[in-house]
Amino acid sequence: MIVDENEFKKIVADWIREIAIEIAKEQKLTLRQMDGVATARLVQSVEVTRDFDKDISYVIDWKAPYSIFVEYGTSGRDKLPPVESIEKWVRAKFGIGGKEARRIAWAIAQEIKKHGTKPKPFGQMGLMRALSKLGLR
Repeated sequence: MIVDENEFKKIVADWIREIAIEIAKEQKLTLRQMDGVATARLVQSVEVTRDFDKDISYVIDWKAPYSIFVEYGTSGRDKLPPVESIEKWVRAKFGIGGKEARRIAWAIAQEIKKHGTKPKPFGQMGLMRALSKLGLR
């Protein structure tokens, strides 16, 4: 079967899209397995979109602004991380509310300020798992 250039590009673009979707799926699974999910916000933030600036290209984009900190971790810092965000996480992760959640969030913020956070490379590991699963690595 002979196809013209446009049909060939469409076939390849569809194939790349399916690979990108599989990579995102494996990244989500890896994140869950690393116990990196308290709320669904990070998992739900991923988007697979076509990059129209390139001929045949898709982008896997983790929209949650903290996704990079989960992937690579952080070092200690001079300032406290946002205690309010940590408090929301504590409420979701442990089902704790009120002053108890605030107290725990404050302690976690102090610990992050002093020591940073460990990386959870869900993106990299999910990519490798997807490529292996697809026989591409």
